[in-house]
Amino acid sequence: MKYKDFSVLMSVYKNDKPTELVESLDSLFKNTVLPKQIVLVEDGELTGSLRDVLQMFDKKYPEVFEFIKLKKNRGLGGALSVGQEYVKYDYVARVDSDDIIMKNRFEKQLEVLTTNENVGLVGAQMSEFDETGLKKKRIVPTNHCEIKKRSKLRSPMNHTTVMFRTKALREAGGYRHFPLFEDYDLWLRMLDTQWKVENINSVLVSARVSEAMYSRRGGAAYLRKYIKFRYDALMCKRINAFHFLGALGIYATSMLMPSAARKFIYSTMLRK
Repeated sequence: MKYKDFSVLMSVYKNDKPTELVESLDSLFKNTVLPKQIVLVEDGELTGSLRDVLQMFDKKYPEVFEFIKLKKNRGLGGALSVGQEYVKYDYVARVDSDDIIMKNRFEKQLEVLTTNENVGLVGAQMSEFDETGLKKKRIVPTNHCEIKKRSKLRSPMNHTTVMFRTKALREAGGYRHFPLFEDYDLWLRMLDTQWKVENINSVLVSARVSEAMYSRRGGAAYLRKYIKFRYDALMCKRINAFHFLGALGIYATSMLMPSAARKFIYSTMLRK
C-alpha cells in the first residue's frame, strides 16, 4: 500500500561512488510512500561496482526500476531529457545518486500537487553536508511570486528536491541540453507557463557537496556556459537586459575567483 502512482527520475554515471548510490537508494526506499516507477538512466558505460548496486536494488524491489542505457555520456541534462520520455505516471520526482532523502519527502510533495491543481512544480529547502559532516542550508523562497522574482538573478529552486506534475514538465519543454544549467533553464521556462511553482518550507533533501563542486562552478569555460544560458533566456524574453547584465556583473567575478574564495562565498554568504 506504500506504493503510489508517481515516478522517480534519476541519472547515474561512471564517476558516481557506489557507496553513495547505496545510501541514496536506501533513503529513497525508507520513504513513507514509494514510487511505482524509477526511471534510472545509465549515462554511458558504468563501472562494475555501480552495476552491482543497481542489480542488488533491482532484485530487492522488482518491477519498480526501468533502466535506460545510453552508450555515451550525455551529461545530466541530456540523460534526463531521454529519461523523462519513459515516465508513466502523473507526477515525477527528481532524485540525485548521492543525496539523502528525508522519509516524508514524497508524501509532502504529493499532498501539494494533488490538492492544488494549478501547481505544476514543487520543491523544498535543502541542507548540504561535506566530508566533515558540517551542514548548511540552501534556503529558497516558498511562494510563486517570490520564486519568479528570485529567478531573474538566481536559481529559485533546489534541483534535487523537486517533484513535477508530468503534464507541466512536458508543456514547459522538459529537460534539455544546457550543461550545468539544465535545471535553472527549466525553472525559467516553467515560470513562463500558466503553472504555479512552490517550495515547501522544510528541508526534504540532504545533499552531498565536495571540493569538486566549487571547482566546477568556476573558470572561463563555466562562465562561457553561463553567458550562453543567460543569453538564451534574454532572447526568449524570460529575463530583461537589466537582469542579464546585473547577474553577469555579480557572478562573473565569483566564477573567475580562485576555488577557495568561491567556496567561502558559497558557504558563508549563500548558505545558512
